Amino acid sequence: MTGFDLNKALTDVDERFIEEADIANAGTHIKKETRIAKKGGKRVFRVALIAACLVTLLAGTVAAANWVFNKDNRFLNLFGSSNTTEELENAYIPIGIVSKGDVTVTLENIVGDKSCIFCEFSTDYELENCPEGWLNQYFPGVMVNATGEAFVTNEAAEKRSVCFCRDGKLWILLQIAYYNSDVDLSDKKMHATVTTRRLSTKTVEEHVFEWTNDYKTTSETITLNKQIEDITLRSITFSLTKMEITFEFPIIPSWEYPQIKVDYIILDDGTYLFRKTESGIVMRSGGGGIGVNEDGTACEWEMTCGLLGEFAEEGSNEATFVSFQKIATICINGIEVDIR
Repeated sequence: MTGFDLNKALTDVDERFIEEADIANAGTHIKKETRIAKKGGKRVFRVALIAACLVTLLAGTVAAANWVFNKDNRFLNLFGSSNTTEELENAYIPIGIVSKGDVTVTLENIVGDKSCIFCEFSTDYELENCPEGWLNQYFPGVMVNATGEAFVTNEAAEKRSVCFCRDGKLWILLQIAYYNSDVDLSDKKMHATVTTRRLSTKTVEEHVFEWTNDYKTTSETITLNKQIEDITLRSITFSLTKMEITFEFPIIPSWEYPQIKVDYIILDDGTYLFRKTESGIVMRSGGGGIGVNEDGTACEWEMTCGLLGEFAEEGSNEATFVSFQKIATICINGIEVDIR
């Protein structure tokens, strides 16, 4: 499951679902909405499918207590990583809500972060002669799409889903990522919808899931104000699956932004982990963007890096889940900055 460009797969799945969503001209409508937020272009992609459908509404409450993490690390394996830590164990929560129909869909579990959440759905649809891992090609016989949100007022999020094969059947991974990193999903009521279309029966179903999160989040903000070339590294904010780096630089009339690159990080045990920018494993990190700071005197740039699968040892194709508490140094544009 390593070495596959997940972002490309997500784009392919989204485009494929849009193109084929109109079932025999049954009045399907596709809506794309673009929203510009304060700190740069941030977009929300929404797909609304209007068709004859079966809606199964199920509700549940989930908690992290007394849960034993899946020992075969299958969730991490999706991201090209085989390691596990106590931090991820605490965020890996079983759900087990079943929505039966022509295609039965089950919300198996979630992995919860502060402002984003991953949802794993299984289906009973069998994929013949399909290898385990991300589905980067069209899978015959069925079309699926997943979306979701928290019941949060006036907050924008991006929802992205991708399909994969596990145990010979079709699975879906949905990520809901809020642009505002101050949003805390740990106690929020959630809503997710998986739409399925089996081609053999022309049956379209909407599987609707609701549950309430009940888990603890961890985060940390480190103020640095470190000068790097012509930019100032203001701060780094960590959560379970990502780090958001805030830079500041003078306003340039031509809006030619400086080149900023995260080269690698060094852990507290001396391990070097290099950023795999070509992989882009985390589907959407949320946050980010370029804008003007609050007093209008400088440009502010928020860069987001995923900790779930964007870093690996030099020369390795196997990414690793990085516990942010262990990050001691970050290298930006070739300059090492000690943060602890």
